Amino acid sequence: MELKQKSDNQDNPIRFRIANSIREKNAIYRFRYDIFVNEMSSSAHSADHKNKKVIDDLDQNSILLYASVGSEIIATARLTISETEDFPSWLSEIFCFPKFKQMLYDYENKKIGLTTKMAISQKYRGSTLMYRLIAEMYKVYNEFQVQLSFGGGNPRLIQLYERVGWRRYTKNFTEPGYGLLLPLVFIHDDVAHLKSVHSPLYRFFPKTQQSVLASRFKLAFPESYKHINSQFKDLTQKYIQSIFNNEIKHFPPLNNLNEQERNTLIQLGAIFHCNEGDIITTVGEISNELYFLLSGTLSATSASCSHLLQPGHCFGCGINGPKPYEQQITAVTEADLLIISNPVFAKYSHLHPLAAKKLLQASLSLQLIVNNQGR
Repeated sequence: MELKQKSDNQDNPIRFRIANSIREKNAIYRFRYDIFVNEMSSSAHSADHKNKKVIDDLDQNSILLYASVGSEIIATARLTISETEDFPSWLSEIFCFPKFKQMLYDYENKKIGLTTKMAISQKYRGSTLMYRLIAEMYKVYNEFQVQLSFGGGNPRLIQLYERVGWRRYTKNFTEPGYGLLLPLVFIHDDVAHLKSVHSPLYRFFPKTQQSVLASRFKLAFPESYKHINSQFKDLTQKYIQSIFNNEIKHFPPLNNLNEQERNTLIQLGAIFHCNEGDIITTVGEISNELYFLLSGTLSATSASCSHLLQPGHCFGCGINGPKPYEQQITAVTEADLLIISNPVFAKYSHLHPLAAKKLLQASLSLQLIVNNQGR
């Protein structure tokens, strides 16, 4: 079923469809395999290597949305719409579905949405396709009158998720083959929040006066304050600046930047909160980011050494291009990190080319020193 036809190029229109046929669904499963296994080197447990597909039990009762140009699939997302008790118990625990069920106690429609298996063709990343796919997803959710929808996101994409309107609210989780992920919730009637983050989805939702679910959410998840929304730049800057003012000597890579260069980096980055025991990176996982440890303690372990990371230390080698991690990084305590992803660093390099070079050189030098101390 075709949902929409819209084109930036009339000769190659991008079409959004819901897969109904077995042929369409198999093409989506193979596209997932190309992205998750061939490109991202994921060891997803749902990968069928013999038939080169990524498929699992949720596919049987889900809506498979995809975008295509001609016969080529260029993006996809899976939408599972059901009541909270219909989901597997492990998913219910990760996303705290019982609490949300209580929040919906007086709603006639108690179905929620879960977005998974979202993938974009490499040549379309950085374009508007991701936002267009998300817009189509929420048109479907709105047709089913879903009030709450969920997803698990990669830490390096925090800005994208929170720009759309998702919010972090509880402990992170690890999914085999995909690494550490963030539980995300989208409250459909909280248009005040959508407006505050300048969400491109704001225009798709009715303008209610006050969100009942948003009020209940704050009561149900008081710990969500630990997750500083990347779209609220004043809060991000105030938090990080307080750390720099007190402990600037402990941040050598950032010490080399002037105030304007440092503030720009803070504005572009995002704060990521970890809990004790979170495995942030694994050996062989592809790095597309640089992390600065702001608070807490992490352990870095490889085949040849093991050492602790303290505030001011950094790790990650992928801001100039994807590279595999050589260490497993685990949170020893609760910790906050500043994430600079590959696209963010590219933007920063354009704004402050000399500062970007200094930052990269100082970060790599610091990592080398810290790693040698652990041998």
